[in-house]
Amino acid sequence: MTRPSLGFEDDVDATVAPDPVLDLSDFQPTPAKRPDKATMAQAAEKANFKSREPKLTPAPVTARATRRRRTGRSAQLNLKVRPDTIEAFMQLLMPTVGF
Repeated sequence: MTRPSLGFEDDVDATVAPDPVLDLSDFQPTPAKRPDKATMAQAAEKANFKSREPKLTPAPVTARATRRRRTGRSAQLNLKVRPDTIEAFMQLLMPTVGF
């Protein structure tokens, strides 16, 4: 059983005679047509293109430091305990806190 030709076989190449010598003496490359820089700058600005070139900017304004409240609590106590241990700890804590 044969499949139909897809055009990739040698019979396609046989129809085109290869040129024994490739003569490029008449070839003249055309210079690339580039838009001027002003047109490119307008198009980039319109498309919101971010330039990689640094822009001269004034000195940055220093932001005010956020106020840090000082409560005197500088240590943290995280414990994983049984409920009866929490109850005992709270009993020790109650007279000093005033609840």
